[in-house]
Formats: sequence, structure tokens, C-alpha cells
Amino acid sequence: MTMTGTSPQASMRKHVWVVLSMAAILFLGVGGWAISYPLAGAVLASGRIVVESYAKPVQHPTGGKIAAVLVRNGEPVRKGQVLVQMDKVSSQANLTVVVAKLNELQARLARLDAEIAGEEHLLRKVASANPELKTHLQAEAQILQSRQSAHRGKKELLGQRLLQLEKQLEGLLAQQQAKIEDVRFLTEDVAAGESLFKEAVISSAELRSRQRALSAAKGQLGALVAEEGRMRQQMVEVQLQSNQLESELLQELTEQRQAVRNQIEEFDERRVAAEQALDWAEITAPQDGVVHELQVYSAGEVLSAGQVLTKIIPLQDEMVVEVQARPQDVDQIFVGQRAQLSFSAFDTGALPQIFGVVQQVGVDLSIDDMTGATFYLVRIEVPKVEMEKLAAVTLVPGMPVEAFIETPSRTAFSYATKPILAQINRAFKE
Repeated sequence: MTMTGTSPQASMRKHVWVVLSMAAILFLGVGGWAISYPLAGAVLASGRIVVESYAKPVQHPTGGKIAAVLVRNGEPVRKGQVLVQMDKVSSQANLTVVVAKLNELQARLARLDAEIAGEEHLLRKVASANPELKTHLQAEAQILQSRQSAHRGKKELLGQRLLQLEKQLEGLLAQQQAKIEDVRFLTEDVAAGESLFKEAVISSAELRSRQRALSAAKGQLGALVAEEGRMRQQMVEVQLQSNQLESELLQELTEQRQAVRNQIEEFDERRVAAEQALDWAEITAPQDGVVHELQVYSAGEVLSAGQVLTKIIPLQDEMVVEVQARPQDVDQIFVGQRAQLSFSAFDTGALPQIFGVVQQVGVDLSIDDMTGATFYLVRIEVPKVEMEKLAAVTLVPGMPVEAFIETPSRTAFSYATKPILAQINRAFKE
């Protein structure tokens, strides 16, 4: 019997070929698209709005008791405006004590200079140039007069002792001269006695008596000469004592002067510190801005050294975006890269697309103190043209932002094969 249509086998082959053709076309089309069509890429990072110069913390270097809090959270302030007044009673008292001690030391130094120079009128010159030292200089002038009087007394005693020795020496020399005459006379008497003894005019006993008298006189003369030597030695010693008195006084004054100068340097440093502490009694705003996160509220509170009282957020600075990029994404982020910004605080559908430019990429890994997560801080600048698109809304530092940082375009095939190629590369390295 003759068949009028195609057989079932032929129909099946036809359908198979159609399916295979469509599958081939689809595969080739998708494959071609995956290999050749570029897809835009982006790194997603979240963060917040900050001001360009950051909020500046306000601290007190030494701490202390608060006398008055003059601002509240959210209050606008001007640079130099007093925010908090510290209790300055103790600082003022400390400065008063230090200045008084410094004046006393300056007056003492002036007295020592005058005593070394031996010119008392120098104190009057210092007093006329420094009226605040007048009381101390009057006391130092009395000390100077007392010391000079005591020094003169010691000198006079040594002078009197020297004069006494000179008079004693004068008497001793007179005795020596008389004894020299006695020796000369007795020498002549012995010579005459020896002649008379030879002539048998006098006896040997008489001659020996004359000789004994001469020996005694010579002995006495020798004793007087020795006494003269001792007396002259005493005079030299007294003179040395007088000279040493001057030298010891000069050394004592020089040492005292150096010690006073050292004390002046020490107390001058303490004066500067005390004046700074008094200046710090008024804590002022470091810049124009708004008070943020105020930590003190009333008088009587005590600050610790270095404690942050508040932060001042500048309002005139340009606002920028800071986002936290994952460590595995940071190699795709570079300065100058464009980023699309999304502000979740507003209705994103009503806002135009806002773009910024990566201004800075963190050079090292950062750690979130709260969560412990690691990230790289990326700073994105928003050009003024883009900021003008947000004129209808108000941006406030701290608002959340999501950034889609654009990365170079890649094909779908590249996205699909990159993990596989990475695994193969790692396997070959191992």
C-alpha cells in the first residue's frame, strides 16, 4: 500500500533536528553574548556622611572640677567661645605661691650679685626697675648689711691679731738688738779676760765666768731669733686666713648664686605651667560648628586628664562620604574611581542618581571596635554639581550611605570562569 505522508521516523528526525538547531543557536548566542558582551561591575560598601575636616574633640589636658557648663548639645558655637569653665581657685592659689617664690628668688639673686660685686647700690637699681620686688629687696638689703657687718668683724679681728703680732715683733727685734749688744760686749770681755789670764792678772775661774756669760747671751739671742721666726710665721698665717676669708666668701656666694639661678629656672617653669593651668580654666571651641556628644552637664562634675568633653562638628566644611570596603574588594578600588551613592534616609525613588569620586583609600586594615570586623576606609568626595541635586533634602553628618563603586567592565564568561581558573591556578601551585 502506498503512503501519502511522511513516516513517523522521518517526522521524529525532523523534530530532533529542529530542537538541536535551536539548541545550537541558543548555545552559540548565549556563548557569544557571554564572551563578547561587557557587564558593568561594582563594589558595594556602606558607610556614612562626614564633614571634610572631621569633628574636633574638645579635651582638658589636666582635668579638674567643673565650675559651669555654658552650652548644650546641638548648640551652634563660634571659634574661641567658652564652652566650659573650670574651677580656678586652686590654679590661682598655686600661681600666687609660685610667683611669690619667684620674686623672692629674684631678690635674693640681686642681693648675691651686689654682695659679689661689693656694690650695695645695685639693689636700689633692681628695686626701681622691678617694683614688685620691693618688699623682698628690703629684706635682702638687711641680710646684705648683716653679712657685710659680720664679714668686716672677722676681717677686723684678723687685722687686730696681725697688728698685735707686728707690735710683738717690734719688741722682739728690740730685745734682739739689745742682746746682740750684750753678746758683742761679752765677746770683748772674754777676749780681754783671756789676755789678762795669760798675764796672770785674773784667775781661770774669772775667765770661765766671763765665757759662761757669753754663752748664755748667745743662747738667749738664738732663742729670740727663733721666736722671731715663729712670730713671722704666725703673721703669715693670719694674712693667709684673711685672704682665705675673702676667697671662701666669694666661693660661698658663687655657689649660692648658682643654686638660686637653678631654683629660678625651676620656678619659672612652674609659673608657666601654673599660667597655662589658669588659661585652661576656660575651655573654648576649637572651630565654628555645633556641639555634639556633650559629656558634661553641670557644675561640680570632675574631669579626668585628657577626657573628651564634647565634639565640635563644623558646618561650613564640605561633606564627604566614608565607607567601609571589604578586604577582598580593596584591590578593585582606586583613587579617581566613580561611585554611585544611595542615601537610605530618603526616598531613593524621588532622588536623582548621585555620583562621587574616590578621594582616598586606606593604606592599612582597620578594625571596627564594636563588631571586630575588618575593613579598609574609603573616602568619597561628592562634587558640588552632584550636591546641588540634593538641594531639596538636608544632609547631616552621620547619615547612612551605600556606595556602588564602579569597577572595570567584564564579560559574563569572565565572571563564570574566574573562580574555576583561580582554583586550577591554586591547584597547580600546590
